[in-house]
Amino acid sequence: MTVIAGASLFSGVMLVADSRITVHRAGRPDVHADVCQKIFPLTNSLAIGFAGDVSAAAFILTELRAQLAKRERRDVVSLVLRWLPRFLKARYARYGKNRPVHFMIAAVRHDQPNVVERQKVADIMKTIAAGKARIQRSFIPDVVMQMMLTPASATHVAIQGTVRGILCRLSSPDFRPVHYSPLEYCAIGSGASTTHEIARTADWLLAGQPGNDLVESMALRDAVSHFVAAKSIPGVGGMYPCVKIDRRGVGCLGVNQTLPKGRFSLLYDAPKNRWTQTNEATGKSIELLYPWEIDASRITVDKRFDDWWDTNVEFNPRGGSGILNRALSGNSA
Repeated sequence: MTVIAGASLFSGVMLVADSRITVHRAGRPDVHADVCQKIFPLTNSLAIGFAGDVSAAAFILTELRAQLAKRERRDVVSLVLRWLPRFLKARYARYGKNRPVHFMIAAVRHDQPNVVERQKVADIMKTIAAGKARIQRSFIPDVVMQMMLTPASATHVAIQGTVRGILCRLSSPDFRPVHYSPLEYCAIGSGASTTHEIARTADWLLAGQPGNDLVESMALRDAVSHFVAAKSIPGVGGMYPCVKIDRRGVGCLGVNQTLPKGRFSLLYDAPKNRWTQTNEATGKSIELLYPWEIDASRITVDKRFDDWWDTNVEFNPRGGSGILNRALSGNSA
């Protein structure tokens, strides 16, 4: 059980994932452990996330990393549009059926600017003008204004100085890519319906402060975590690692937040290539593992990390808008 959410932004693509795995035990209650790293970079312009059977994903991803290291052509077009779907299908067939697994790909093409559908920006402007925006604001980002100043006859507008984003999902058994356009979003896993919550906050995620890693990542994290908590999805939990790919390359974004009852962090250690979630008030800390490092047979008791979200809800019962407003005002580290 898991949720991976992705958003194609004005410049770049972002993925967010929970960290919980569910271990099913015959005749006994399920065990939940917030120990799994489900999104990670594959190249300097490509990242992947998975949902579904952990052992199937571990087998496929181990082979994927080994084969990728040997490939001479590692450009995004060659990998995502041609090689990767065939590779996933072949490896899944080898591993065996009845183990559903889904992947989400986020990548950028540095050779082309992002091309955005003008109507999508107009719809965001209507939401803001009608007073239906998720977050109160007194400004409109420059990129949104520039888009709206283009002729209405221009159905698609290239944004100079950006890179073309690629967001797609691939599901077993055939792994046929389903692509999403700029300013669109999607989710996979047991929390796939989180897209309804993302839609409610889309004006802030897509046009809050385009290019601001903190605001964009908090907007997507908040939409996912708020939906999961509201729907009481037991198989989704822990803190939410985030990866953003843009013209600078791949960035692994964490959280470092101080609340009245404590300080919480989700920090990425580059030398180790992994995240660690920590409750600094209690000293509780969980280092996330790659799927191929996890032995489910050794997980016999719950190992949850709900501390961050529980404290956020207690501090701000109305939900995410308060979290984002504090980030904008500088009160969230």
